[in-house]
Amino acid sequence: MSKKNKTKERILMVIFMFFVTTFFVSIISAVHISTKDIVKRNESLFLKSSVLYTAGVKTPQDPEKIEETFKNSVKIITTTPPFKYEVKSEKGIVTVKTVSGSGLWGEIIAHVGFFADGTISGISFIKQSETPGLGARIDERTNNNNLGRPEHILCV
Repeated sequence: MSKKNKTKERILMVIFMFFVTTFFVSIISAVHISTKDIVKRNESLFLKSSVLYTAGVKTPQDPEKIEETFKNSVKIITTTPPFKYEVKSEKGIVTVKTVSGSGLWGEIIAHVGFFADGTISGISFIKQSETPGLGARIDERTNNNNLGRPEHILCV
């Protein structure tokens, strides 16, 4: 094969790769743009259900009921980090705070709920990037509690 043919073949390969890459990036971009609102809503629902769960409020599965329960039970105290909420639960008023700390591989963010006397009502880890199977067990739930419902716990 001549040097001219090899150069032509390489240029055609680069052009082909460019079009294939552009095609797939366009598809991924379209999916990202079309699901942006859904992702934002799901993140909001996750945080709202975490606040309710931490306060000991029974968290419904239906998204509209989560919104309604949050609206009826939660008063937002601070709107900038660290966030603070006041939640009406069956056992009284619970203050839920967003707390963060350093993990081995990154920041760990949690909601921690406190009753007025300082006892903890619950903990829910909302962000972590620890090693799967080790530190990531922080997200596992267990039934070892006095409340009769699963709790997030830190497994050390």
